[in-house]
Amino acid sequence: FARQAVIAIENVRLFNELQDRNREITENLEQQTATSEILKVIASSPTDVQPVMEVIADNALRLCDGLISSVYRTDGELIYEVATRNFTSEGLEANRTYYPRPLANDSSVSSRAILQRSILNLPDVLNDTSLPELTHQYARANGFNSLLVVPLMRDQEAIGSIGVARRETGFFTEKQIALLKIFAAQAVIAIENVRLFNETQNLLKQTEQRAAEL
Repeated sequence: FARQAVIAIENVRLFNELQDRNREITENLEQQTATSEILKVIASSPTDVQPVMEVIADNALRLCDGLISSVYRTDGELIYEVATRNFTSEGLEANRTYYPRPLANDSSVSSRAILQRSILNLPDVLNDTSLPELTHQYARANGFNSLLVVPLMRDQEAIGSIGVARRETGFFTEKQIALLKIFAAQAVIAIENVRLFNETQNLLKQTEQRAAEL
């Protein structure tokens, strides 16, 4: 009986390990698929960054088990919300009121992540007294409690941010943070690709005009 009990305990342990391993493999495959999908959109959209932002918002929501997700960009003075997923009608109406807004006014978490050039992992937004009332209103309008925001870093400059929120309280995991950092890096690549493409096109036009003048 003792030997059989040991076998049963070992079988349960091995089964749990196998389940954990299968879950990890599935998560890794999903992440690889998502990053591959984003890279394909980047390659197919050299003149328009918007499709990339949309697919990033999709994958951030899905792979971080989010309630809502959003992507922001800044020109250094204003911050713009450029892609959203799963917002309530009340939340979308609030967005039209909130954005675009001055970046220097750090009353939104998305602005703070950009200004501080740091990741903000907030486990209980509604009870966090360090956050401004605007963020509390935003959370109530969309029904979330925890929030993760990662800045889009180009060298040492933050040019936007990605946010994912959940209904449940608690910190986002290190894996989820790492994944959002990958998406942020891909967003920066897309933005830079479009900028370089436009610069090249303008240079070609200038060259053609000079050649025509000669």
